[in-house]
Amino acid sequence: MRNLQKTNGNEKLAQVIQTAVPDGQLGSFLEQLNMAQQRLMTVQKEFGSEHVEVLKATDAVADLHQKIADRVDGIMLGLDARVASLKEGLKILTDEVSNAKSNDIAMTTLSRPYWDASTNSTSSRISDGSST
Repeated sequence: MRNLQKTNGNEKLAQVIQTAVPDGQLGSFLEQLNMAQQRLMTVQKEFGSEHVEVLKATDAVADLHQKIADRVDGIMLGLDARVASLKEGLKILTDEVSNAKSNDIAMTTLSRPYWDASTNSTSSRISDGSST
């Protein structure tokens, strides 16, 4: 997602985030931005670029762009922390599996003579006609 942020900017990333990890506040900012941009276009056509209403609408759009950028950065930091935590958990589980395998191998090696002797004893009793 960081690559998407670098190549396409926060607004495209905000759209992707809304699909992958829905966020109510970000969704609200995006809706407000859409409405503010529509208002800006309307007042520009009606009043011209220097009118007070156009300046207010322009400021509103800029403010929403900043709010979206800040929210996207916050979400990305949260996702980065979550990924780091999951990676650490995976490492711990991988280490535990590795240790369990090593312990199983060691126990098999230690108990092998017992099982070999037990199998040989049972085989010789069966061939002698004795039972256990």
